[in-house]
Amino acid sequence: MTACEGGRPRTLRDWAAVLAVALGLAAVLELVGVPSATLIAGLITGLGRALLIRRPAALPQHAMTGAQAVVGVSIGALVSVSTVQVLRLVVMLLTAPLVSTLLQRGR
Repeated sequence: MTACEGGRPRTLRDWAAVLAVALGLAAVLELVGVPSATLIAGLITGLGRALLIRRPAALPQHAMTGAQAVVGVSIGALVSVSTVQVLRLVVMLLTAPLVSTLLQRGR
């Protein structure tokens, strides 16, 4: 096995390709006017990589934590007050039947 068949060079090449595709797709989606273009591009790129390449993508834990933080902050920046109000209503509407069902089962 050569150095490029397994290990660090292959991993770097995989992640460089994923990053390049995600950045290119994000640029195209941004030009088209898609909201949250970077989030959608990352999702599509990750999904495509997972479906096309059977080998798991190795990523250090600190990089995974950082990526999740970036996604969380990006989503948080997109949330408006009206969205939170709608979500509060939806949670209340879904909670009432759930609580009712649980109380009836407890009898």
